[in-house]
Amino acid sequence: MAARNAARSLSDVYRLALLPTLRARLDKAAPCVQEKFHEYVRYTKNDQMPITMLPKPPVLSRRPGPLDDRELQQLSDTGYVVKRKAFNPDRYMSAIRQLGERCDKHKVSIQEFADKDERFVLALSNFMCDEMLSRIQTQIYGSGWGWQKISLHRRASAPKTADIGRLNRKHPQHSSVTAGVASLCGTPEHVDTTETPNSPLTVTVFVPLTEQKLETVSRLQVYPGTHQRLDIPTVTFDYVSGPEPSADLISDINARVKRAETPAWVRDALFMCLVLPREQGPTEIYRSALLLMAYNPFLGDDAIKPVPISLSVGDVLLFYSNTMHSATPHLEPTSRLSVAMRAGVPYEEKSYMVSDWVSPQFFERLDKHALGGSLKRNSFLFAITEKDAVQTWRASGMNAHCYDFRQLVASLPA
Repeated sequence: MAARNAARSLSDVYRLALLPTLRARLDKAAPCVQEKFHEYVRYTKNDQMPITMLPKPPVLSRRPGPLDDRELQQLSDTGYVVKRKAFNPDRYMSAIRQLGERCDKHKVSIQEFADKDERFVLALSNFMCDEMLSRIQTQIYGSGWGWQKISLHRRASAPKTADIGRLNRKHPQHSSVTAGVASLCGTPEHVDTTETPNSPLTVTVFVPLTEQKLETVSRLQVYPGTHQRLDIPTVTFDYVSGPEPSADLISDINARVKRAETPAWVRDALFMCLVLPREQGPTEIYRSALLLMAYNPFLGDDAIKPVPISLSVGDVLLFYSNTMHSATPHLEPTSRLSVAMRAGVPYEEKSYMVSDWVSPQFFERLDKHALGGSLKRNSFLFAITEKDAVQTWRASGMNAHCYDFRQLVASLPA
């Protein structure tokens, strides 16, 4: 029975597990919320702009480095690769322990831009300045790269929800979307590229800080090959792209439903996620998966299955930002901790996330110690860790978007 249930398509699981929950929430919502939903469903924009898609990731250059030819080929072909024993975890046990204690103390579930947060930056500097991880970035991006964004991900002890266990048994391969409780037990399907849509190349480096091998431990799972197949709109309204829905995108999705290119239930679920108030439960995280389903009918195929990745501390998972991924539920009494590291060649890109997560005190410290140029407050900032790269960016005209990370660390109190 489990194998038969596991054969359900990804879209079937969302339709059967998530859609009823959203409809029940909409039925209980205020009349103005219900009317907003119906307004979206009826909306047509006569002067709608064409919806363009993000480009597919480029083929990696075959530079020498820690990744051998087979590993580089797997990354290009499948969108992901695991580098086993990429670093010695014994060197960083103190840093890992400190990160775990501070995440538990502050009840962190996700901390975006943790590399720009004084609570975490000293411990994270061990990984950001690690020789092996730096050599991997040089192999991917060439010289002159910097860390664009470091995120901490913590899964707390298992939730005590009967529905989670029941629905996980029913849909074991897609349990991250069950019963509208993904915020408690897993992470729905999404891509990272919508955070950095103007980056010509972004490869996420996923570093486990606790063992992630058991089925009861939250593990990242990837969808092989999706990095080359997914159509991802350049204009979006997923959970990282801003609060305002795109009128062009709403109109285009309605037109796709009329042409039978997008199932009506996908459109309805997506629009419900746009209008439902957060007090009824968070829905932002579902927008990414539903938007991908709206423009990628192949996600309804039974053959589209995730591959759970088992990782030990010291292993590193690399995947293209276009690769669709999710996370399984965490059913252990102890926390699971990971770091998602994203680098790239510095470029200019505005991001409302920076103002949401990075404090004014961080910029004041950079200004006080002259660690960057005239730094922009609402754009990505690249932490430069390699000594040769510091000279490169100082001469590149990107002074408003880069800072000297090692000098920042030296300026912090121990």
